[in-house]
Amino acid sequence: MTVRPVATLAVMEIASARTIDLEAYLRHVGLPVDGWSPTVSSLRRLHRAHVDAIPFTSVTTALGRVPPLDLPTLERRMVQERRGGYCLEHVTLFAAVLDALGFAPEVRLCIVGDPGEGENARPPTHLTALAQPADDDRRWMADVGFGVGVLGPLPVPPDPGEGEPVRYGRFEHRVDVRDDGRIVLLEHDPEGWRPLHASVDRDVDDDAVAHANRWVALQPRSPFAGRLIAMRTTDDRRERLIGRRLEISAVGGETHVEELTPAAALDALERRFGVTVDDEDRAALERLLATG
Repeated sequence: MTVRPVATLAVMEIASARTIDLEAYLRHVGLPVDGWSPTVSSLRRLHRAHVDAIPFTSVTTALGRVPPLDLPTLERRMVQERRGGYCLEHVTLFAAVLDALGFAPEVRLCIVGDPGEGENARPPTHLTALAQPADDDRRWMADVGFGVGVLGPLPVPPDPGEGEPVRYGRFEHRVDVRDDGRIVLLEHDPEGWRPLHASVDRDVDDDAVAHANRWVALQPRSPFAGRLIAMRTTDDRRERLIGRRLEISAVGGETHVEELTPAAALDALERRFGVTVDDEDRAALERLLATG
C-alpha cells in the first residue's frame, strides 16, 4: 500500500481560506481545534463526534419549508442554534469540514433501500460522503446523516466486491461495490446483511443535490414532508420520534413504544434528541402534532 505523507494541520492556519468556521464546529462537537491530520483515526473521531453532537431531525420540513444548504445557514442552524437537520444538511456541513481538514471528500446521492428492488421507481433522496485519508489507499464512507445511525466511517473496496465489516458499538456495517460501480451500504441484523442504500452517480453537482433536497422536503411521498421525525443512535440502541410516537429499540431486544402528547413530544425532542427550536417554531410544531 502506498501511503501519502500525513501533515498535521492547525485549524487556525487553514480556517481563513475556508468558508466554514472550523474552530466553532470542532468546539461544538467536543473536539480539540488543533493538531488534526487526514488519517483514518481522525476520520473516526470526527464522524462519531458529529453524530453524537448534532441531532438528526426534520423540524424544517415538518413546518413545510425547504432547508437551505448554504454553509453559513447550516453553521448557524446546526452549530450555533443546535437545531439539527436531516441527511442533506448533515453531509453538506460535514463534507466542508472534511475538505478543510484535507480529506478530499466527494459526495454521492443514494437511493434508500435494496438496490435490487425497484430502484428505478425511487429517486435518490440520501446524501453520503466519501473521504480519502492520507494513510489508506481506500476511500471511506462517512455517512453522518443516515437517520437510523451509522456511528463511524467504513472502508470502500477499491474494486467490485464485498467490503470489510466494521463494528461500532453493537452495530455492524460494511460497504460493497457492485459490478456496475454502485456503492452499497449494508447493516448486519439477525437475518443477515441488509442493504440500507446504494449510490446512483459518480459526480454530484449543486443542482442535483438541490433537486433531491426539494423532493425530500416537499414531495408528499417523502417521509419527511410535513412530518416531525428525530432519530438518535448510541452504542446499543436506537431511538425514534415519529410525530408523537416515541420508539426505543435495543439491539436484539424489544422495542418500547409510547404515544406522547404534543407538548411531551416536543419536550422529548429537546431533552432526549438535543434539538433546540425557538418559541415560534415550537408553537407551530405543537399545532402540527395536535392534528396528527
